[in-house]
Amino acid sequence: MYVCLCNGYRDSEISEIARDGVRCAKRAYFAMGSGPRCGQCLDMAQDIIDDVHESESSACSSYPTANDRQLAATGLPVGGGDAPVTQRPQVTFSKS
Repeated sequence: MYVCLCNGYRDSEISEIARDGVRCAKRAYFAMGSGPRCGQCLDMAQDIIDDVHESESSACSSYPTANDRQLAATGLPVGGGDAPVTQRPQVTFSKS
């Protein structure tokens, strides 16, 4: 489907640029060869880019990271948001 009629950019082209790491519609347009002209399509282009990065993020959310392991020690939820809360470790203070 055409997203940008001025430049002739399609949703598939915008998605491909987003998969290459671009997160901004204007930067995506420049990466494809020409910046935005009238700008009427930028919101739709940004939605496509956001959808690509959201699906990438959720695809990786099931794999724990070092940060997830650190968060698990605090008792906060980790991973994709649906992971169970782990037990908070007992902290004891001793007077020295």
